[in-house]
Amino acid sequence: MKLQVTQKLGHKVAGHTTRPETREAVWAFMKSYMQTSQGRPPTTREIRAGAGLRSLSTVHLALADLEYDGLIRAAPNNPRFVFDTAAGRYLVLC
Repeated sequence: MKLQVTQKLGHKVAGHTTRPETREAVWAFMKSYMQTSQGRPPTTREIRAGAGLRSLSTVHLALADLEYDGLIRAAPNNPRFVFDTAAGRYLVLC
C-alpha cells in the first residue's frame, strides 16, 4: 500500500496522525469558542486547554488532520490563519 504524503500546516504527514476523539475535541472546542468569543478564534494554547490536551504539538497535528478532512484550510502566505470552510471565514491562531 502506497501512502500519499501531504504538506499541511508546516507538517509532512501521511493521512491522520491523531486519534478521532482528539480531532473531534479540538473541532468542537474551536466551534464553541468562536460562537462565545464574538468571532475571535482561539490560540493553540487555548485549544490545548479547552480540548484537554497536554501538548501543543498534538494541537498542531490535530489542526493538520482537520485540514486533511477539509474542515479548515491554511490561508495563503500566513501560517497562523486557518479558514473555516464550513463557516466561510478566517480564524487566527497565535
